[in-house]
Amino acid sequence: MKNIWMMLLIICSVSVFTACSDDDDEQMPPVAPTATLPETLTVGQEAIINGKDFVATAKLILKNIADAARTLDIEGAEFTATSVTFTVPADVEAGNYKVIVRQNNEEYELGTVEVVLDKVEKMLTKVIFSAYGETLEYALTYGEDGEIEKIAYTVKGEDELQETIYSVKREGERILIADDDEAEVYTYTLKDGKIAGCVDAYNTSFSCQYTNNYLTALAVRYEGEEEEYVIEYEYTDNNLVAIDGGGLKFGEQKNIPNGVDPVICIYKFILTSITENSDFFPHLLGLCGNSSVNLPTSSDAMYGNLPFTYTYEEWGGIKSITCTNEEDVSTIGFEYE
Repeated sequence: MKNIWMMLLIICSVSVFTACSDDDDEQMPPVAPTATLPETLTVGQEAIINGKDFVATAKLILKNIADAARTLDIEGAEFTATSVTFTVPADVEAGNYKVIVRQNNEEYELGTVEVVLDKVEKMLTKVIFSAYGETLEYALTYGEDGEIEKIAYTVKGEDELQETIYSVKREGERILIADDDEAEVYTYTLKDGKIAGCVDAYNTSFSCQYTNNYLTALAVRYEGEEEEYVIEYEYTDNNLVAIDGGGLKFGEQKNIPNGVDPVICIYKFILTSITENSDFFPHLLGLCGNSSVNLPTSSDAMYGNLPFTYTYEEWGGIKSITCTNEEDVSTIGFEYE
């Protein structure tokens, strides 16, 4: 009888201990992971975030602070207990992001980080436009200081070849661009490192307006006229969506700012065929503020819907832009060194 009571006592004790252990397991909350974030993440590059208390099945999320709709689940992120390794997707917009880890059916915010575009040290050397049997070429020559000192402007047709060599001189807050005979002279004034205005040899002048370092208006005045002709530049989320009313449609194509803004080239060569260089030279010199982030997929301007096709250099810079309409194929090419 004594042995039976001892066995019952042992069984009850084990049952109580097991029940208490189960209660303790249920009451223990999951451990929140922590991490030390880098200051920046670079689009297209591999990154490692070091921390602790990660689980192997966790998911990594980047949530754009300015626009929550740009939240991205990072595919292929590899977790260990103390780190997460991943590649920043090529389609991530530059900006500030919340870094979030989803594990144990919970989401944990690790902090914020800035996502930046890859800065490739390349210099634009040529812009070439071809259409309707004619080619326009801008060849850039750099001085020892890394600044453009000559612009060779060439027009090639079936039966003609015209070339003008422009020299670029900097005098304090002024830039002078003139041909060899100084028959064409453009005098630009600078403010805050950007072109503020220009006067040419024919006393045609223009002034530039900027908002948050983006060119928003160009006011042109011709000699003898009091009224200004204003060209407006419209932006949405750092994308140049319209110039002087011409609408551009954007998709997922990206621009790595490196030289003249491709959208400006599309407007000048494809949408308007403007031959004047006075307002294009400042863009070649990189003195008109920020460039667009996204690139247009098509235009709904005067010629109807025109699709744009892009090719890229291995490092991400734009190699060519092609536009096809009913009459011809237009191509804008870019060369770098």
